[in-house]
Amino acid sequence: MNKLSRVLALLLASTCIGGPSVTVPAQTIQSERNAPAPAKPNIPNARKEFRAMIQQYQGELDQLSKDVADVSKKLEAQSGASIESGKAQVDALRQRLIQLGAQLQPDAPLPQNVERFQSWISAQLGRVNTQRQTLGVEFVEQLIRRYQQYQQEVTAEREKLGTATKAIDSLLGELTMSELRISELLVADDAGAAVQELKRLVKDITNTIERIRKQIRIQTGSPGV
Repeated sequence: MNKLSRVLALLLASTCIGGPSVTVPAQTIQSERNAPAPAKPNIPNARKEFRAMIQQYQGELDQLSKDVADVSKKLEAQSGASIESGKAQVDALRQRLIQLGAQLQPDAPLPQNVERFQSWISAQLGRVNTQRQTLGVEFVEQLIRRYQQYQQEVTAEREKLGTATKAIDSLLGELTMSELRISELLVADDAGAAVQELKRLVKDITNTIERIRKQIRIQTGSPGV
């Protein structure tokens, strides 16, 4: 009897030490393997494209500024007899201004690009703001500050483009008035005054273009996306 008790005690002890075996269902393991990884942010070239288009517009303004300067020099050197030539040159400048103004209309590529960039910034702010637990609060705050900086940049450029649109529209109106004045001066047989009116007009074009050029400037040292 004592021998049997000792055998039973040994069997119970070995069972307690080994413990019950735990079986993990194969379906659970497979589900964990197939679980989707955390979504990674899509990194488009939104800001790069935005800056490239603004810089392209700057280049066109720079070229127009040079062309206006050339016209101004020609007008300074010409006589009243070549008033028609001066009018033709100013008319060519008008067409350039119309083209520049058309690029600032709401449905043109440049303003549309500004809209896309602003929408992209808003989307990134919303996405990053929900990942504080995943990325860490401090890191998320840093990202938010950077996207807010981009937001300030695009808002400033939008305002500058709006100001440029008004300046070009105003200048085109002035061109129309000056051309009427020049025609009247020619009818009055005062070619000298007509040339002076042309020179004044070209000077106004120069001043307007220079103001727009100074306004539409992007800081190339800003951090990229």
